[in-house]
Amino acid sequence: AALRAEPFDRAAAEAALAQSRVLATRLQARGHGAFLEYVAEMDAEARATLADDLGRAMRRLARPRDERPAE
Repeated sequence: AALRAEPFDRAAAEAALAQSRVLATRLQARGHGAFLEYVAEMDAEARATLADDLGRAMRRLARPRDERPAE
C-alpha cells in the first residue's frame, strides 16, 4: 500500500520496510531454531558433511553472479 500511495509518502514506505525487516528477522530466528534442532540429531560425520556443503554454497553465493559456475 505504501508504494501505491499518491502522493508517495517516504516515511510510510520506510515504516513498512522496517516492519518487513522485523518479520523477516523473526522468521529467520525460527528457521535457525528448527535447523539447530535438526543438526542436533545428526552424528559427527553428517554434521561434517553438512558443514562442507554449506561452506561450498556460501562461497559460491559470495561470488558475483556472473562469476558463479552454471548449476
